[in-house]
Amino acid sequence: PLTDAMLLADGGAVPATMTQPRVEPEVALRFARDVEPGADRDAVLAAVATVHACLEVVDSVWNDYRFKLEDNTADGSSAAGVVLGPELPLDRIDTVEVTLLVDGEPFGSGRGSDARGHPADGVVWLAVQLAGRGERIRAGDVVITGGLTRAAPLAAGTTIAAVYETGATVAVTRPE
Repeated sequence: PLTDAMLLADGGAVPATMTQPRVEPEVALRFARDVEPGADRDAVLAAVATVHACLEVVDSVWNDYRFKLEDNTADGSSAAGVVLGPELPLDRIDTVEVTLLVDGEPFGSGRGSDARGHPADGVVWLAVQLAGRGERIRAGDVVITGGLTRAAPLAAGTTIAAVYETGATVAVTRPE
């Protein structure tokens, strides 16, 4: 789960406590209404308030991210932070293209459909998992929908930015 403590400012720095951060571009959905258990893609999209360009920052306690499934689960799937950027159009979340830049140099590119075929499909899966525990996605919740490129290492003194074809850009840095 994402917590308020994990939200990082667009263009800001990751906490100094991160040991081996990596960054990947994603699409984030902020919900206007609860997502009902059993919701399909259309129902998920109908519940969305806003869509955002975003970066997920992962950081693992496991050296070089070498771990077993159980280790990764115990490490919270390496979830460490999220940077919410400008809004994206809801009707383009599966086709929007993004380029990940490390200090202005291309590192990778992708599109919304690289997240499980459609960014909302991961939310459909999440809604089922939460329903099994008596929980649900609530109005106001933000869900990041999956990496659109491989994760780039965020070395000291580096800036990583995701540039979406809509003109939206979101960035994070790691001080020296």
